Amino acid sequence: MRKYKQVPAIVLLLIGFGLSMIEAVPRSLILAILIAAVVLLCFSSRSSYYFSKASKIIRAKDVSRFPEAVGYLDKAINAGMPDNYLVIAASILMQYGDQEKAKNALIPVTSSRKKDIAGLAKITLSMYYFANGDLDEAIRLCESAKEDDGSTDRNLYVNLGVYYLRQGDRKNFRKNVKEAVSRYPSSPAVIDSQSIVHMLDGRWDLAGATLFAIFDTVTPSFADPYVHMAFVHMHYGEIEKARQELEKAGSTLFTNISVYQPDEIEKMRKALETGDEILPFINAVESDICASSSGLMPEWGKGEPTEERTLLPGFPAEPDFKKEVLPEKDIVDDEDGDINTDLTDEDERWLEKHQD
Repeated sequence: MRKYKQVPAIVLLLIGFGLSMIEAVPRSLILAILIAAVVLLCFSSRSSYYFSKASKIIRAKDVSRFPEAVGYLDKAINAGMPDNYLVIAASILMQYGDQEKAKNALIPVTSSRKKDIAGLAKITLSMYYFANGDLDEAIRLCESAKEDDGSTDRNLYVNLGVYYLRQGDRKNFRKNVKEAVSRYPSSPAVIDSQSIVHMLDGRWDLAGATLFAIFDTVTPSFADPYVHMAFVHMHYGEIEKARQELEKAGSTLFTNISVYQPDEIEKMRKALETGDEILPFINAVESDICASSSGLMPEWGKGEPTEERTLLPGFPAEPDFKKEVLPEKDIVDDEDGDINTDLTDEDERWLEKHQD
C-alpha cells in the first residue's frame, strides 16, 4: 500500500543503526546499509517532490507552466501517492493532461474506506464521463458521492448542476441549485447556476441582476457567467453588449472539461457579427436554455439580414440590472467553476515539509 512504501527504507535505517552498536560488524557493511536506506527513502519519497513542484506552479497560476506541472503530477502518480493527494493530482491531470490516466488513478480511490476521500474521487471521476458524453454515469457518481460525504465539496453541486442541465432534467437541476445556494451562497459558480434558473423561468431581468451581482464584486476566471450574460443581453437585443461579454469569456482560463470551449465561444461571437445569423442564433439559444446554458450549443441557420448590429429593434428594453432587488450575497472569487484544487491548511503544512 502507498502509505507503507517507506517502511523498507526505515527498516534498513534501523538495522544500520543497530549494527553500528556492534563493534564486530565491519564499518563498510554498516555504511552500505545506511546508504541503501537513504537511497531507498529518497526513491520512495519522490512523489512528494514532484507533487510539491507541481503545486508551486498551480498555486502561482502560471498558465504558461501548467504543462510542466502536469508532467510533475504524471510522475507523482506513477511513483505512488496517498489517496488524498492522488485525488488532487488526478483532478489537475483531468483538466490539463491525460484524462485516461487520471481516470485509472481515481477508480481504485472511489472504494476507499475513508468516505470523504471516496466522495471526492467520485466527483472528480465524474468529469471524465461528462467529457466523454456519459451523463448517466457522471450523475450516478455524483449522487453516490453524496452518500460518501461528498456534499461537503461545492464542486459536487456545480458539476451535478451542469450534468442535469445538459440532460434536460430541469426538476433535478432546480433541486440541486436550491441545495447548492443553501450551502454555498457566496460561490460565483453556484450563483451563476441560479441565474440559469431565472432564465428557465423567463425572468431575464433577474438573471441579468444575478450575474451583475457577480461581476460587480469579482472577476470570474471561468467563461460561464460571461456567456450567460451574453444570452441575457441577446434577449434584450443588446448585440454589442453580448459581443463584449463573449470576448471576455474567450479570454478566461479553459481546461479539458470546461463547459464552454474557445472555439464554441468564437462561433457565437461571429454569429452576432453576421447579419443573417443574428436572429436565428438568438432564437436557437432561447429555444433550449438547458442545452445552451450547459455548453451544448444548438444549431442555427440563416435568416433575414439584420441591418442594425448594436441594438436590435423590436426587443424589450433592457432593465438596469444594478437596481434589480436580489437577496444580498457575499460573493468571493474562490473558485474557477470546474474543479476545486485549492490547498487546505493541512496541504500547505505538508508542502512546507517537502519543498525542494
